[in-house]
Amino acid sequence: MKTMATAMERQNKPSQEFDVRRFKKFLGPDGIFHGTKEPIVAKKWLQSIQKEFKAMLVPEKDKVRFATYMFHGDADNWWEFVQRMEDMSRMSWKNFVKLFLEQYFPPTAKAAKCMEFAFLQQGDMTVTQLDKKFAELERYASHLVPTQELKERKLESALKAPIRDRVVSYHHVTYKRVLRIALAVEANWVQILKEREESDKKKKVKPNPPATPKRPRTDYVAKKDNRTGSECYNYGQVGHFARECPLPAKPKPQNNNQPRNHNIRGRPQNHPRNPNVGGRPQNQSRTVTPAFQPRQPNVQGKLNYVT
Repeated sequence: MKTMATAMERQNKPSQEFDVRRFKKFLGPDGIFHGTKEPIVAKKWLQSIQKEFKAMLVPEKDKVRFATYMFHGDADNWWEFVQRMEDMSRMSWKNFVKLFLEQYFPPTAKAAKCMEFAFLQQGDMTVTQLDKKFAELERYASHLVPTQELKERKLESALKAPIRDRVVSYHHVTYKRVLRIALAVEANWVQILKEREESDKKKKVKPNPPATPKRPRTDYVAKKDNRTGSECYNYGQVGHFARECPLPAKPKPQNNNQPRNHNIRGRPQNHPRNPNVGGRPQNQSRTVTPAFQPRQPNVQGKLNYVT
């Protein structure tokens, strides 16, 4: 009879090894903790483990063993180091939580989260996202909003100005009421922006009246316009001026009405005559030989000039 009772007790109470494996299988890959440098990730893992302990009715004495069984990688290395330093066989769950938070959620990280809550603003978040962020950070800064009224005021101050201006016009008593009104104002605001965008799109799509057709330019006009920039007046070519023309300059046409140059060939125009030539005074007038008469050859010992 006693043997039968013992066998039934063993069937009703599975082994510790089976309980741990079942616990790990129940949590799945999300229950494994590899260690992290993000304090909020470690905090969330610890909260999920505690939630599973309540659901599966894990005894207080087995919680440390179940939790550390989910450690992998860096977290497992950290736990082995802790066990070498002191005996953890009788560690309570409360002391384990304290030790875990000191490692993965130090006081400096908590202070940073508290500061983030103090300066929390909606920014690009929706009201729903703001509410989620508010609840996440409030855990580390509950001393900043000890009453419901302060909690309500904090949410109002974090809202965007267009939403906050509408929300503060109501008399609020709870956080949930502030949140509900903010969600309604945001939905109305989003609808107005959407209608405005659709109206702007219709204005852009509206066809413009036909413009007056312009007379096309002829080739001659285009060519003339192109030549106004730099035109060679020597040969009429475009692209350079006459002073830069590589071709020889054209001879200028002779004007019959202009006086001819009667200077003696070979003598510079402004060169003064020798006053002693031929014994004639310097100011004595002489008759200029016409250009069409041939020059007379000089005879040795005589000076030819016209009297």
